[in-house]
Amino acid sequence: MAKKSCEKHKKFNYYCQDCQDANVVKDARFNYNLFKKNGHYKKLILLIIVVVAIITSMAIFWWWPSWFGNINLQAQLYSNKAGGIDFFDFYFLNLWSTNFIFNKTALIGAFIGSVIMSLPPERNLLTIIGTKLRFGKPSRLKALAFWWTIGFVMFYLLGLLLDVNNGGFSWTIYLIENGQIEITPNIILDAFAVLFDSNNKDFVTIFIYSNLILPVVTFIFGVLILRLVLNIVKNTYLRKNDYYVISNAFLIIGLLCGLGFFFVATLPLDGIGLIQIWAVILGFITMTSLGIFMYLYGKMQFEKDSANYIFSRFKQKKIIYIIVIVIAFTLTPLIFSIGPTLNLNNTAVWTEQQWIKKYKREIEWTSTCAGLDMFEERSISNFTESSTTSDALMISQVRQFDQNFAVQYLAASIGSTFEGLADSDIVYINNKEYWVAPKSVRFSEIAGDAVQTNTELYDHVEGFLAMDTFTGDLVNVSLTFNITENYPIFFGESESQRYLEQTLGYYESGALGAYDSDILLNTEWAEGIPNNKFTYEEEPDGILTGLEGFWKTLNIGLFAYAFNSKHEYLINRNVINRVYQILLPQLRIDSDPYLVFDMTRGKMYYAVSIYTYINVGSYAQYPILRFLGVSLIDVISGEMTFYENPTLDPSGDPTSPLWEIYLEKYDWQTVPEWLKAQLRYPEDLFELQLEANYKYHVRNSQTWKRGDDFHERPEDGNLFYIETDLGDGIEYIGLDLVEYKGQTATLLAGIYVVRHGDHFGEAIFYYTRDSIENLIGPKTARETYGSEATQELTLISGKRHGNTLIYPLGGSIYYYIPTYSTAGSLQQLKLAGFVEAFIRNVGYGENAQDAYDNLNLTKGETISNVSISYNFEMETSMTYPDNPANFEITLQNFDTNFSAPGLDIKVNLSVYSQTTNNVDYSLILPPDMYPIENTTFIDGDYTRVNFTIIDTTLYFGEGLVLNGFLNTTKAGVILYFKWTLIVDSAIIYESQEKLIYVY
Repeated sequence: MAKKSCEKHKKFNYYCQDCQDANVVKDARFNYNLFKKNGHYKKLILLIIVVVAIITSMAIFWWWPSWFGNINLQAQLYSNKAGGIDFFDFYFLNLWSTNFIFNKTALIGAFIGSVIMSLPPERNLLTIIGTKLRFGKPSRLKALAFWWTIGFVMFYLLGLLLDVNNGGFSWTIYLIENGQIEITPNIILDAFAVLFDSNNKDFVTIFIYSNLILPVVTFIFGVLILRLVLNIVKNTYLRKNDYYVISNAFLIIGLLCGLGFFFVATLPLDGIGLIQIWAVILGFITMTSLGIFMYLYGKMQFEKDSANYIFSRFKQKKIIYIIVIVIAFTLTPLIFSIGPTLNLNNTAVWTEQQWIKKYKREIEWTSTCAGLDMFEERSISNFTESSTTSDALMISQVRQFDQNFAVQYLAASIGSTFEGLADSDIVYINNKEYWVAPKSVRFSEIAGDAVQTNTELYDHVEGFLAMDTFTGDLVNVSLTFNITENYPIFFGESESQRYLEQTLGYYESGALGAYDSDILLNTEWAEGIPNNKFTYEEEPDGILTGLEGFWKTLNIGLFAYAFNSKHEYLINRNVINRVYQILLPQLRIDSDPYLVFDMTRGKMYYAVSIYTYINVGSYAQYPILRFLGVSLIDVISGEMTFYENPTLDPSGDPTSPLWEIYLEKYDWQTVPEWLKAQLRYPEDLFELQLEANYKYHVRNSQTWKRGDDFHERPEDGNLFYIETDLGDGIEYIGLDLVEYKGQTATLLAGIYVVRHGDHFGEAIFYYTRDSIENLIGPKTARETYGSEATQELTLISGKRHGNTLIYPLGGSIYYYIPTYSTAGSLQQLKLAGFVEAFIRNVGYGENAQDAYDNLNLTKGETISNVSISYNFEMETSMTYPDNPANFEITLQNFDTNFSAPGLDIKVNLSVYSQTTNNVDYSLILPPDMYPIENTTFIDGDYTRVNFTIIDTTLYFGEGLVLNGFLNTTKAGVILYFKWTLIVDSAIIYESQEKLIYVY
């Protein structure tokens, strides 16, 4: 029914009081009955009641037990198997976290929005809706009720956006509540003080301001702008008033300028930027003032004449003049900044405006936050001069086989179709490197029904594989790691991407893998894997009963067990997810867990590294990066133990208030000695720190301006874990090569290393900037090797170059480049090369030893006038115990002077290996050669035995040929040997040290 209108209007006008009065009946604005017209509204209300009842029932009987059941399981898991961690506290953060729909963070947004919309009550939104639904303009009381009911819910949901900054808002309040940091009344002034004080490094204030104050300010400004937008809609859609429209538009621009001003405190501004920010301040003042002025002026004009609400052409010109003047005034700081900007090519101006006020501060802030003080700088010459390891020993530590080779080789050793390989990693144990790959369930061979994925049918695998990185041979895990060959793994990793790509030819991202699914215990599906000896006998991760257990079991597809009264589960079986689920905000885990072995107890664990990633902002271009420690996961029981980084020191660290809480919330323990020897610095963390140091290691303004000492990772570069000598003997390090950024000629800028063991966490950058000669980069080294060995390389079928590594050899630096042949799923080491980094000397051969021999770095035969010829040969491998290494000695006195005295000849054979190998040596010679004189002594980490094989006199024309064998008492070791020829008490010849592989 159409509404009545007054005499002045042809149609009903909502803002005309006469029109409103014409429709009032019996003192009521509208006279209608909700339940008339055949009970239509009554049916609607009943429908609403039914829908509400259904939703409530679903929430009580389905949504809540289904959701809370998972939370309950997590809480049980970490309370029982992670040192009593309170999962509820971690997950809900005292009800500040937005992980739960009901939280105090969203409540703050609800109160802010409702208060702003209530002072005075905003009625435009309801009026706009009212024009469509024909209930007219609401009263102030109704509008107030709306904003504290429906509006409250609306702003509650919008309040979740307060925590959109990686959970920074809720985490900051949680830190304040736990007494880790404090918020002061002057927090905003303190934040801006950082901008104007070059010596100010108040990380905590900037963190609080960025994560707490700024979200609240942004939310307040956002709600104010919403009100202004509704005003614009009102004055264009409901009733036209150009004055009010433009005034609100100016106010919106002013608020945006004001919001921009609040963001300024989080930006790394230089001197010019500090001048230009005044434009934002002036914009806030002028635009807001202009908006208020236009509103008051428009209101005054409307009061004079209610028809005077449209800009005439004359008024439009006047307002344009005013806007131009205001904009010109606002942009004044930008005009003042033109001078310094144009003079930035002046050294003094650039130094003052950009270096001192920005870049120098960026370096200081970033270095502190990213922990770049860990890097010690040394000249590249130190890398070779400090090495005390013989070339022969260094050659035996070369990593001849890379990860791609290891994956294919180890995969070929798996004997069943349902087993695959998890990620293979370098493991350093007993002073030796191995490629170690745990077995995993091969999910590509499983149909995917719930019994296969969520019961004990395929709940574990048994055993792991290991390969010597130097010889490429499989090792006996029982002898090497003191771990049974069928060690059960109930908690592990999914099949690795590299394994799936190399064996199946594809990798499906996001697909369900081994250990990714939860397991329901006690289903009688155990012992389903052939040849497996173990079943899970440890405590469950959690137990559910009632509706929680029903829905959890139903959700994983095991309907037949859903009605059991008690349900026991294993959850978070993937070790990455097991640790990730208990991370507090702004923590990360390394993406590459690795195995560690407690050989004394015969136990195996996964080590998952945990580090901080706390964004500060302002002049810090990288987050706060600190390695906290590792969580060890027992692969049999799933028990978690946290071990603190042995080098972590909060004292004197200005960022520590932001991360010390992590040391309190987890049950950190001291790293035992057996773990310290195997502990690895997190690869992801170190690469982040490297990336920061590539740029922010530069401390000189002119070098920064030239940009000639910034670094970048070379093509195919990566962080490689190898064995080398940095001055303290052979040790296990992570190594990363870098080139100068932007150089067309790929020159080596230096070598980054991170140390382990007794020097854990120490990092060194070996720089080349002061080197007299340029060092080629790895790409040039590969090209040089390819050019020298072109003929040999062309004969290799399916050739592939392995990792390009670097070692100190022969008093210099050499790149090692292996080349493999690939035929189907099989690979072989076909060629290996060494390339000198300075003069590009190349040696190549079938393996590292042959390549080194072809470099001709040894002294060879000593130049002498002694009339003796000699030759020494030794096999480079033996099989214990039946096939010892054969050697042959050939000597001849070729003196033609028959009256010359005879030559007193001695031939010594020196054999040694690491003392920890606990191996003895013996010689097998003709019977008349016994007894053999020998001496044993300790030389550092090695036990040496010197055998005097020949001690005789040779007269003119005499010679001898001697065949013998070298035997040992143990397999699986590497021996080093050297020949020494002594004539008349003078050393005539010393061979280079060479290797014997004992299989």
